[in-house]
Amino acid sequence: MSRLRWGLGAALALVALVAAASSLQTYVGHKLWLGGLAVVVLAAIDLTGFVSLARARRRLALEIDALAAEPPGGALLAERRQRLKAIHAAAGRPDLDTLAAATAASELGRAYLGKYLVAVTVLVGLVGTFGGLMETLRSVAPLLADERVTTLKALAGPLAGLDVTFGASLVGILVTLALALVQGDLALAEEEALARLEER
Repeated sequence: MSRLRWGLGAALALVALVAAASSLQTYVGHKLWLGGLAVVVLAAIDLTGFVSLARARRRLALEIDALAAEPPGGALLAERRQRLKAIHAAAGRPDLDTLAAATAASELGRAYLGKYLVAVTVLVGLVGTFGGLMETLRSVAPLLADERVTTLKALAGPLAGLDVTFGASLVGILVTLALALVQGDLALAEEEALARLEER
């Protein structure tokens, strides 16, 4: 199941890059700089987020394998043993629930860049879309003021170009889907590693 998630995520990330290249070409052709910039940022988020999540998943896979080995090992187990030694050295009694919660919080707080990028991709796409809409609306006003042009003809040109403005949102949605898919697998791996640690 994990391979399927990562395969689908990689395919979506690739589709997002293709869509980003196409959208960027369109934005540049229409001189919509804000939309073009948003698409470039989304392409960067796609690449860096996916690589970040892949590295995190690889680290967790190594931790899970080390915890399953005989004798068990890994950074999580070494860190837990060090905490237990410090508690025993201070003549205290360990609270296993508190130790488990502290380890889980530490694991969740790791700065996996991809985790944080998932939340901003749609918003970056909307920035590009609204930038394109602003340009579209800006081009409508002079046409409406021209008495020689009927209202329908004045709106026909800008409305025909509306598909251009939604390119950034489309790329943002694709990047979000790709990163969210693999982030879900990463969350499952974190839970598995923490559960194995508590068993050990």
